[in-house]
Amino acid sequence: MQFFRLNLKIYNLKDIKKAIEDYRSLVEIRYNLEENNTVILKLINCNDEDFQIIKNEFCNYVIGLVGKHI
Repeated sequence: MQFFRLNLKIYNLKDIKKAIEDYRSLVEIRYNLEENNTVILKLINCNDEDFQIIKNEFCNYVIGLVGKHI
């Protein structure tokens, strides 16, 4: 299982949840909130090569969602 963290001081949890929903057809993503304003995102059944691509595109997508609020 591959995972990465996003800082909730930068990214809105609502946008992260929207991205998770939109990426559901590509990969299963689960998240856990940490006490330090961080969310851990786990990509289930994802190999190393796909993980890097999906993680990068997912983060770009979340940034785009955040940009809609500005």
